[in-house]
Amino acid sequence: MLTKKASAMFGLKVLVLLAVLVGSLQAQVEPDRSGVGQAEFRSAELNIENRYRLPGQLPAQASANAAADLAALGVRGDAGFVDTRGGRWATLLLAEPLLPGRGVGNGLSWANLGRAAPKNNAEFSDAASQAFRGYLEANSHPLRIDLNELADPGNTAVHRDGAVIQIYLV
Repeated sequence: MLTKKASAMFGLKVLVLLAVLVGSLQAQVEPDRSGVGQAEFRSAELNIENRYRLPGQLPAQASANAAADLAALGVRGDAGFVDTRGGRWATLLLAEPLLPGRGVGNGLSWANLGRAAPKNNAEFSDAASQAFRGYLEANSHPLRIDLNELADPGNTAVHRDGAVIQIYLV
């Protein structure tokens, strides 16, 4: 059984908890719908959904074209999704080494690429950017890209001594 003092403390704690909860509820403010806020309109019909499909899920001619592109890139048929709205690749899972490294199947060396091993991140960044751009130039048709749409030179960031390389060309 609770003593009077314990009951009073329990009651006080409940009141404080209620005061905190009620106070936070009073802090919620209804958005201002005056002025431009009144003109706001949102319709689910205006939402544009991504429509990515595997090549086998496309109409016959588009499927054949996509399969030919994947074959030219040396990629499995289920390793790419086409954006049906624009007819371009939305996702491609490519696995071709562009720089020497320890990855499975990577037989590249700096000597084979005709350049010295990079000494710092800036040189590594330059090598990665050139290798990637060379890959894009060699495969622009099956990749369905226009090289003129890419930023030149773009931005390249090297992290963890070359373990992660981010290349931004858009």
